[in-house]
Amino acid sequence: MVGEPVSRFESTILYIYLPYSLINNPGCACDIPSVNYQFSWKIKLWTHYYSYAPEIWSYLKSIEAENNFISKYIKLRHKIERAEWDSSSGLWRLQIRDLEKDIVIEDTAEFFINAGGVLNNWKWPDIQGLHTFKGKLMHSAAYEEGYDLHGKKVAVIGAGSSGVQIVAAIQKQVDTLYHWVRSPIWITAGFAQSWAARDGLNFRCMLCLASPPPSPLLSPLS
Repeated sequence: MVGEPVSRFESTILYIYLPYSLINNPGCACDIPSVNYQFSWKIKLWTHYYSYAPEIWSYLKSIEAENNFISKYIKLRHKIERAEWDSSSGLWRLQIRDLEKDIVIEDTAEFFINAGGVLNNWKWPDIQGLHTFKGKLMHSAAYEEGYDLHGKKVAVIGAGSSGVQIVAAIQKQVDTLYHWVRSPIWITAGFAQSWAARDGLNFRCMLCLASPPPSPLLSPLS
């Protein structure tokens, strides 16, 4: 009918294969204003200007639940092992491993988009004796959420973004904390930080929290 909007994707079948589940290491948070994680049609008043991962996950999960995206489009615990272009048929031919059932299934697609990123293929550092360590061993990219560190002696290796977040989050819980850093690091002021409220809460003007903006000067990690 003339005048009725027609979706260009009404006949499109979309599948997203994800081999991993969401991992939240202690202190995991965004380093840009939280509004960059929201959609223009789903406005949220964030509790922090730089929100922690659980709040971002909760926001995205609420949108998924409203639209049933996972059951419609997403297959969790599925790893693409092979993708090959078939020029004779004009299709991508995929081999996907179901990590739960440990079986390989086949699929085809007219469009194949690799959106896996470069940070999901994590590995252990090459440290002699690491895997003979008798205590608990965890990687920030595969962190066991809920593991109780209270009263424990903990060593953190590395001072990338995850290392900084973890040390800051657990230092009041543990009995003893060791942190091995290859070279000194510096922490800069946050992006657009003059709009943040005290202790990183959300916009001063919206929450009526009268506090001066943080110093823009660089400060070393102590």
